[in-house]
Amino acid sequence: MRLTLVVGIYLMLVTGTARAQDWTPPENPDPQEILREAKEDKKQRRYDIALAKYVWFHHHALEYRESLSGVRLSYALSDWHDLADVYQPAMVELEQVRLAAHDRALESKGRKVFQPFHDYSGISRELGLDSDTKLLFHKIEEQQDEDKISTALIVAKDVRAKLNDYETLGRHIDPEEDFDKAWDNFRMHNRMLKEGKLNASIKDFAERKFKDESAVLIITLVKNDRQEEANKLYETAKRAWDDPTYHSILDKALTGEKSKR
Repeated sequence: MRLTLVVGIYLMLVTGTARAQDWTPPENPDPQEILREAKEDKKQRRYDIALAKYVWFHHHALEYRESLSGVRLSYALSDWHDLADVYQPAMVELEQVRLAAHDRALESKGRKVFQPFHDYSGISRELGLDSDTKLLFHKIEEQQDEDKISTALIVAKDVRAKLNDYETLGRHIDPEEDFDKAWDNFRMHNRMLKEGKLNASIKDFAERKFKDESAVLIITLVKNDRQEEANKLYETAKRAWDDPTYHSILDKALTGEKSKR
């Protein structure tokens, strides 16, 4: 039975790879259009072609449009995962990409860790494997490269907060500097949205990200008995953005608790 399953997967991989070679990206490709096509290919059961397009999007989208970084590790991965539910080679390929990102993250130096660690974290989150990201971050801590640790932590904060690992977060955060970075990124997204340089669908993502980052910083300070710093950051954050929902999230964070979405 097991041999039959292995042979079946092998044949799907070989056949799918051969047929997927029929697709090549056009000249001057539009990543968003290719992502849209991949979803339609999946709907029409052209699974091998859909997989080829998801793989291309993952590896090349940012070469053409850096603003797709959020889409690349959210909606695109979700669609790829949906394909994997009905087409086993898609799961095999997704796991291979994840493991390759893991190895690149460990091999990288300093700030170059950001992209492979971000890729590994994003895919692991999609597959329900956040604990794997936590383990990878511990391996990076053991390498004692401060630039690398601080860069990986930009991504790891969300995961460690999700896993309630505030002790580790407390060792690495700089409340004022980290909040300033989050606020600057949020304002940059808003400016680009107003200028029409980003898709309107990114608005909710940007707002949610800023809310989460602010809350994680305050909760981390509270959990590590740094209440005075938490109070100061709370007041700074409330002044920065006059939004009732955001203020409610900050109020909850100051008690050391996460708000339910």
